[in-house]
Amino acid sequence: MVKGVQGTDMLDASSHNRSLRALRRARSAPLAVAATLCVAAVVAACDETFEPTAPSELGFSVVGYLDASADTQWIRIMPIRPLKVTSQDPLAATVTIEHLETGRIIELRDSLFSFSSGAYVHNFWTLEDIEPGATYRFSARREGKEPAEAVVEIPLDYEVEVAINQSRARFATDELRITGVKHLPFLTMTTHFYDLCGSSGVGTQYAGRTADDETYLIAIEKQPVTPRFACGSPIVPNRELLIVASAAEWPTGGYFPGALGKSGQTSNVTNAVGFLGGVLTKFVPYENCEFQSDGAPVPDYCLLRYNGETATVSGTVSETRCGDGPLDSVTVQVTELDREPARIRSVLSDAAGQFLIGALEPGMPHSMWVRAPPIPVDSVWNVYAWRWIYVAWEDIHTLHSDTLTFVPGQQVEYDIDLQRLTRCSEPPPGRQ
Repeated sequence: MVKGVQGTDMLDASSHNRSLRALRRARSAPLAVAATLCVAAVVAACDETFEPTAPSELGFSVVGYLDASADTQWIRIMPIRPLKVTSQDPLAATVTIEHLETGRIIELRDSLFSFSSGAYVHNFWTLEDIEPGATYRFSARREGKEPAEAVVEIPLDYEVEVAINQSRARFATDELRITGVKHLPFLTMTTHFYDLCGSSGVGTQYAGRTADDETYLIAIEKQPVTPRFACGSPIVPNRELLIVASAAEWPTGGYFPGALGKSGQTSNVTNAVGFLGGVLTKFVPYENCEFQSDGAPVPDYCLLRYNGETATVSGTVSETRCGDGPLDSVTVQVTELDREPARIRSVLSDAAGQFLIGALEPGMPHSMWVRAPPIPVDSVWNVYAWRWIYVAWEDIHTLHSDTLTFVPGQQVEYDIDLQRLTRCSEPPPGRQ
């Protein structure tokens, strides 16, 4: 458990990270990056208490990264001590980052974090923006010690495309296509699901990689979710990809503190051990897409582009007449009009009734169709399957339809109200 110490300048990290629904905003927050790169590093370092270390003339241990997609920057800076034991004493360090092109200097503020183990760490932070493509000089100064410094290069923005394979072949996979960046130290797919026990998610990590031509073609695949014990069948409303791009090579062996500082090769900070990276992260939906054709040839892939030109529609599906509130498992489908073949995009609302569809082409009309799960009303006995098969279903909520046309880069907030067709005195229908 992590908490702030009374009397220190402390921020609630969650209040300074953007929602994972990153396409609804111009900037995405690296919440999962912080969990992968920062929290794990801090906890692992703090667990190694009261362990002797070799004498060193170095002043600091530095672990962190500057992210052009984040609204808050965090860098962990700790003094190097004879013993691996932490203290809540003030660090008394001046920490800055300087934009080398403009000369602008940003001073970071100290905040003290405490852990249930009794350990303390200093995380320096700022709310100032980090510019894509810029180069910064990091400096940490403390009286009586040589300054710790590093030059950090931030990558430029890059292009992301997700190609959904239209083949029904057993081994067919989708493709993630990334251009415009040399290093991809981290790539993770998260599958969000909910069941009778609540909401959760499972992650799939892909190995980091480097491409001198700044072009990547990565095979990806939607992984099934294993049901949890006594929780019923899981429902997957959405998946997303976390892409962490860097202009410089990442340390060999990852970002874990045990691998940092053991040799001079693992540190890019002078007069310190550790590593300070520069990244631009993106959260990209891993969506569904298929073609509707009246005879025109269907491409092998449905290509979805995620950039500043494509549009996004997101919102919440609710029932208000009877006060049922948000509705989960609702199908939200968007279909291109005036195109042959047309792309059909379908998602399910999550446990909070929320949905998101991205990579929508601007200037083209789209039809929207929304339907809550119907209930079965008739069945027949199937002698081959040796069970009853539902053959008729009945809607218990109104349907919704609309036509939408987007402008470049538009991010539409679209809330939907589906009225219950049954009496309000009856209990709301459960998920089938």
